[in-house]
Amino acid sequence: AYTAVVLARQIFGDLDSQTVVLVGAGELVQLCGRYLVDHGIGKLLILNRSRQKAEELAAELDATAMTLDHLEEALPRADILISSTASPTPVIRADDVKAALRKRRHRPMFMVDIAVPRDIEPAVARLRDVYLYSIDDLQQVVDENMQQRSEAARAAQSDVDEAVSGFMRWLYGMRAARTLKRIREQSH
Repeated sequence: AYTAVVLARQIFGDLDSQTVVLVGAGELVQLCGRYLVDHGIGKLLILNRSRQKAEELAAELDATAMTLDHLEEALPRADILISSTASPTPVIRADDVKAALRKRRHRPMFMVDIAVPRDIEPAVARLRDVYLYSIDDLQQVVDENMQQRSEAARAAQSDVDEAVSGFMRWLYGMRAARTLKRIREQSH
């Protein structure tokens, strides 16, 4: 969930003028919603099969609740769409997204499908002006970030080791200087 929000921030920068549509009301969607609110999202719409669950989550996140049968109305408004439902078949079809893009005058859409099985038809990825990421894509981003963090940690460890060695040399030098001073004083 966090990685999806980080990618959205990389693509759009500030999220305060973006409209986000969350499809579903499960745990991952709730986490995404919280991260988005924490990052100052402009407008948030929550679509779910159950209106009650959508309204409960919308109340928590200061969002607008809708049922999934309003998807056609919500899609053109979505700058960012994150979907995670328990549906065994895709709930967002390529034709729906094509129609939404026409209404949006081909302004880009960032879509994240974190459902298993997928909520967004794979054909959506081939549409111009759509940036579709699946949970597998997000895992690749997480893996790359972990690799970068690991490399940064190794570099930081090397810097720390070097600083500790320098400090220990200084400390031994200070002890040696005191000892030499005492020897000099005793010899005088």
